[in-house]
Amino acid sequence: MARVYIRHIRQLRYCRDGFLNWGARNGFTLREFRNGVETKALRETGCPFAVAVAELAEKEVDDGR
Repeated sequence: MARVYIRHIRQLRYCRDGFLNWGARNGFTLREFRNGVETKALRETGCPFAVAVAELAEKEVDDGR
């Protein structure tokens, strides 16, 4: 299972603080993002921005990174 880290948020050039604020409103903590949030959990929010970050993390795993 792929995990999303803060670096994925930055790779998409999303505002880190804005995304973390969104995460807090949706039950995710900064600590979870530092340790990695399962992509499934982000996909389940239905938020297009969260899904895009999940897709990036999954692509890395598929590419063997």
